[in-house]
Amino acid sequence: PEIISHLVIVGCYCRNTVGNIGYRLHKYNRDLYFIRKDIVSDLSAVTGRNNKCIRTVFFFSLYDLFLLVLTNRDLGGYLLQGCGHGDLVDDPQGNWWMLHLGFRQIHRWVMHHITGREVCLVPVTFDADGWFTAGTDGTARLETVTDRIPETVVQRRETCFTLRNTAPGREWVFLQNPHRENYTFSQERFLLRGTVTPLSSEQDSPTWIGMRLAETAFRFSAEMEIAPQEAGLTVYMTASQHYDLFVRTATDGALHLVRRAQLGAIMQEETVRLPENAGHVTLTVQGDPFTMRFYASVGGAHIDLGALETKYLSTEVACNFTGVMLGLYAYDAAPETGRKETAFSDLRLTYDAE
Repeated sequence: PEIISHLVIVGCYCRNTVGNIGYRLHKYNRDLYFIRKDIVSDLSAVTGRNNKCIRTVFFFSLYDLFLLVLTNRDLGGYLLQGCGHGDLVDDPQGNWWMLHLGFRQIHRWVMHHITGREVCLVPVTFDADGWFTAGTDGTARLETVTDRIPETVVQRRETCFTLRNTAPGREWVFLQNPHRENYTFSQERFLLRGTVTPLSSEQDSPTWIGMRLAETAFRFSAEMEIAPQEAGLTVYMTASQHYDLFVRTATDGALHLVRRAQLGAIMQEETVRLPENAGHVTLTVQGDPFTMRFYASVGGAHIDLGALETKYLSTEVACNFTGVMLGLYAYDAAPETGRKETAFSDLRLTYDAE
């Protein structure tokens, strides 16, 4: 469609509103009408988000028609919620669609989400009066049945990610502006060199690289060469909200396998001492909608470090709407003793097929 302008609210723009907040305004020119779309309801990624539209015949005028066109707030017990930030688009075949954001709760009756806001697509249909409906009876569904997509278009769902089919800057991202001299990447292994900047820092970029969590049922594992620095896997929501599984070298040279829960000002650790000759360890985090379990394998021994609840890394607790990241990290509390690096290999992130 022809998007006329990206507008900022100044004063009242529509009669009969109820004092709610509107933002991200777009104007679309379709046939006779100018349609203006905005989000009216809230200031954060909450369940009650919705899409409303208004229209007029003239570009500069007071808008009268104010309709709710898409929301899931009345779908009790439905995974997909928080539908908002919609934009109208048309395809080369003349079909109209709405792209919008939404999130999936960890359970239909549990109002926590950890996978962040995701992009959804619903069909839009205009009626004879020039107005439209969106989605399925004004709601967005996890699956949409439509004849608007050609049969030649095949959707392929990726369920396994490794170092060979991913790349830094594509699937892998950094925290803040990375110090690239602390990273070496190949399809066989990632080398990370720790600094004095910990995972909890918001002032500088720690040695950290991660991928976004796309499903609540997952398995994330990697083999790690043990080096005289703290390094391992992290389930990261914010600098103050993350679960970590790592190996730490004590001042006496002892190796400790640690599962850490950092939740705001609260920090809890479970520690297991490793054999002195341990050179490699396989670290694993396995998740379902409610819990994340932490394992390690070293020298043929399997170590279970227990489980932590997913909801404490949710947007509703951590107040961050971008979702959980699964990452690798390194931290060196004593860089003056020499440059150290940890090698990660045989990395696999898999999601359940369903």
